Amino acid sequence: MGKMKPYIGGAIKEHGGEPVFMGLASKMYEVAGQEQQPNMAILKFPSAEVANQVAKGMPDRAGFVQRDMRVIEGKADMFQKNKSYLIVTVEQVMDEEKTKKYFMGFKEQNGKGYNTTYADGSVKPVSIAIKSMGPSTFYDDTAVGSGKVMPGPVAIKDDVGITTIAEFPDLESGLKMLESEDFKKTVFAALGEEYSADKDYAAIEKRFCAEVIRRGIRVVEMLEVPKAY
Repeated sequence: MGKMKPYIGGAIKEHGGEPVFMGLASKMYEVAGQEQQPNMAILKFPSAEVANQVAKGMPDRAGFVQRDMRVIEGKADMFQKNKSYLIVTVEQVMDEEKTKKYFMGFKEQNGKGYNTTYADGSVKPVSIAIKSMGPSTFYDDTAVGSGKVMPGPVAIKDDVGITTIAEFPDLESGLKMLESEDFKKTVFAALGEEYSADKDYAAIEKRFCAEVIRRGIRVVEMLEVPKAY
């Protein structure tokens, strides 16, 4: 990070940027949890044009860091203090029909809420609010697919750096929802499997990424706004 810190700090100051999150993801799942590091930075700039200008000027990361860097457009107030967020980066749709089945199951269950068991034993339905879902301008080591279609509010091809931002009420709700039986059932169903708590879910996750959709899932908590370098 030696070469990165001075550049990021200077770029934020020079281009009217704002650090939204800098640190480690609270939890990572699927490809992110299996293969990637938890370090993250979310920066906000006045426009996509400015953000892309900053991205193009980033120091060469070769030899010292692997970097998946994406620029998306969204509302200025997308991220709120004391909320938690799901960051999903799609690398490749492996099977269009299985992916469609998964999203249909997700849409139905999210509409009802995922029955989520909290640390105090209470059970509540939790749904996520999609804040942004679409293509990105991507750089460096970002992996993308070959043009297979990912369904959603609008069908998107997987070669455009698909990125989703979704909001949870709080960190516990997000983590417990992603570990809930209801959430796991949608993953099992996409594979044509019946849910069973006795099955190794880590192995199911790997199959899901290999046979349905290869994606990284990260959960981050927005507490104090970080200071620029």
